[in-house]
Amino acid sequence: MKELPLEIIELISTNTTVHDLLDIILVSKVWYHYFYRFLYKSVCIDSQEKSHRILSAFDKQHLPGHLVRSLSLSHAEINGQQVIDTFPHIDTLVASALKLDTLLFRHYQLKHLVLDTREQDIPCILKHCPSLKRLELLHFDQQVTMNYLETIHQHCPQLTELSLQCLDADPQPTSLFDDMHDTKLVSCGLQSFSICTKSGASKWSFWLLYFAFKYPYLKHLSFKQQGNSIPSLVSDPVILDLFTQNCRHLKSIAWHSIVVRHDQAAKLYGPQLTHIQVFESFVGSHSILQIRKMAQLITSLTIGQLKTAETIQLIGTQCPSLSQLEIQQTKGRLVIQDLLVYCKRLLVLKIKCTHITASSLDIPAYSPLKQVVLQACSFEQGVFESISGSCQALKHVELLACFQSDRRDKVELVLNQQRLHTLKIQALRTRQYYPGCRIRFFSINKDWFYMEKFDVSPKGIEKAVQFDRLDAQEQEKLLPFVTTKMLKAWDIEHIKQQALFSMEDPENVYYSGIVSIQCLSIQHLLINELLLEQ
Repeated sequence: MKELPLEIIELISTNTTVHDLLDIILVSKVWYHYFYRFLYKSVCIDSQEKSHRILSAFDKQHLPGHLVRSLSLSHAEINGQQVIDTFPHIDTLVASALKLDTLLFRHYQLKHLVLDTREQDIPCILKHCPSLKRLELLHFDQQVTMNYLETIHQHCPQLTELSLQCLDADPQPTSLFDDMHDTKLVSCGLQSFSICTKSGASKWSFWLLYFAFKYPYLKHLSFKQQGNSIPSLVSDPVILDLFTQNCRHLKSIAWHSIVVRHDQAAKLYGPQLTHIQVFESFVGSHSILQIRKMAQLITSLTIGQLKTAETIQLIGTQCPSLSQLEIQQTKGRLVIQDLLVYCKRLLVLKIKCTHITASSLDIPAYSPLKQVVLQACSFEQGVFESISGSCQALKHVELLACFQSDRRDKVELVLNQQRLHTLKIQALRTRQYYPGCRIRFFSINKDWFYMEKFDVSPKGIEKAVQFDRLDAQEQEKLLPFVTTKMLKAWDIEHIKQQALFSMEDPENVYYSGIVSIQCLSIQHLLINELLLEQ
């Protein structure tokens, strides 16, 4: 241990949970000496009550606040001087849903800042952050222009990463570019630029002229449209050429919910590119997948309006590096085996608003898939069985507002070959999605749980407050309700009379069904946003 560089120890600690660190420091005095400091590397304060409790604990129990390097603040009134006294050496600050005292920024030599811009004087804050390396501004309700970017770089000349979330973005070409050969811009060392906007994302290519002069060391570039996908506006080929010539270090480009034109994609190709993330709607006559040299670099692909199984085969053939795939609003059904067979290197699969089925044929396929996320999808029996048989490395599964369309008694999640790290399910339904028809009974292998208390969001989605574990006797009384048969009213009443116990509305298990989960183990199980202790 003594021979390991501190950087290696820090890297190990960064990728280790607090729970594991608590075990590590008990190994020996040497391990305690090296790893104790990393227990306090970050602190999160997200409520007024938590603010009082944490600050008091560090003060009264003499905890090592000087070891804290990262501080996250939200939804609390903060005394700037008290925070500085408690945590004197912060270099990373994340702040949202609160107004900050500039005293914090005058004291700390921040290297990383994530800031909710609402109620904040951004120019005043940035004046006190000349050492920033990474800056992320959220919820900016004005228009981002070239002049705004110039203001940021004047205050923060050492930035290497810049991320913006804004209402609108427009490069607004100015007199800066009246003469390209005599530009007034001073280049900087920015390596990563990301912008997410509700309006103006279609103008992404208009920014490239500015980037060509301002960011010669740019490595990563990301444009994101919030909401429905949009097509790109026509751009000047000369600007695209100038960008590729000047930004020779570019390794990745990402377009989220932006349909890139065929000619734009072809122009932006460079031999130094290692991966791209792209949205494809297959509406026009040309697809980025037809540009072979670009398609081979695609690591993340989002598809809108997928219509045929042949498209999945095309994606698997043309995109050998694809590791993340998101499918949205498919017309018709999507056969899960098609994805597992043709997309052989897929690690993350996200599907929205799609009906998913499984082939009746036994199609052997091995997939390295690690994460599956379904949102507002319907699926049939056999889908999860197929995933379980093919995806031995699967660790993370999420289902939000989904329903199993071919069963009226239960939603079956059969993953009996998996040891899951995380399973998150919320607002599952049987047969069809009715917001008010809430499932309150959950069977995890041999254990049963009942959602005793819950809140309902404005969209009708339940959020659990309390779960009760059912004993063997209660389980036995509930089983008659779990049936595929359509019972008569008097049958239900008879069963109800035989199942008298403290639980409210026991026939809910008949009308709404249950969720049945089968797997080898689950480390973190979240049902309707509540972590369940098994």
